[in-house]
Amino acid sequence: VEVLPEAEEPEAVEVLPEAEKPEAVEVLPEAEKPEAVEVLPEAEEPEVVEVLPEEEESPTVPPKIELLNLSSSTASTDMIMPEIAVEGNDINPESVCVTLKNSDGKTVDTAVHLVEMDGKLVYKMDEIKEDGRYTLIVNSEDAHGNTVRRICTFTVNQEGSVFEHDNIVEEICQESEYSPCIRVMNYDDVKIISCMVNGKEAEYSWDGEYITIQSSCIRYGKNTVTLETKDGAGNISSMEPWEFMVKERGREEKSPTEDGIKTKNFLFHERILNIFFIFGKKLLSI
Repeated sequence: VEVLPEAEEPEAVEVLPEAEKPEAVEVLPEAEKPEAVEVLPEAEEPEVVEVLPEEEESPTVPPKIELLNLSSSTASTDMIMPEIAVEGNDINPESVCVTLKNSDGKTVDTAVHLVEMDGKLVYKMDEIKEDGRYTLIVNSEDAHGNTVRRICTFTVNQEGSVFEHDNIVEEICQESEYSPCIRVMNYDDVKIISCMVNGKEAEYSWDGEYITIQSSCIRYGKNTVTLETKDGAGNISSMEPWEFMVKERGREEKSPTEDGIKTKNFLFHERILNIFFIFGKKLLSI
């Protein structure tokens, strides 16, 4: 009989008491998730602005002077009647002073008429009829002692340019070259449109008052100069043609007047000689 080895005894297994079964839990269906809601940042509350009633204009504000039909660039080709409006608090019309001066600084005697228009004091002057450069000065003061002054320079230019030759002698004898000079008198700035000598455009220099033609444009004999200008007022002025003779010294010819006198004297003496000759023949015949 085969004797088998004894089987090893199994390790002791600790038998735990059965755990209590957990209570049944009812599983409910998942609820639908709510839609996502975007949470915006809270808007800042606007500042409260307190609206105050408008304050009355401060008495420290000076009067306002307005030139209705003038400016410092005014150059009128016609007569002009300046109009000035004065506006402000408590202005005494008698405190407004309107003065007009000419280019010599002398006060021009002119009437000023006062009318009220849209709450403003409007001063209307009589028409300025004479050409010239004028300066208008307006002073105003209110009841609070605030003062203001307005100055405006303007021109009345109806005639345009006036031309004056540097030499009014028609016949000029020159040993050296001759450069004609013309003075252009105008109350506004002047632009040279054309300067011609003997029908050709001439070369010249211009300083705003005098125009000097280069001597190379002048020839011996008869010369004719014409000039045309335009001023700031828009006047276009043309000078009467200036004609003159230029002769070299030592080549002066006898004038027709001198020749006429000499011819008459010669004829007179010839007649006297003829009378004596006839009278002598009669004496001899006797």
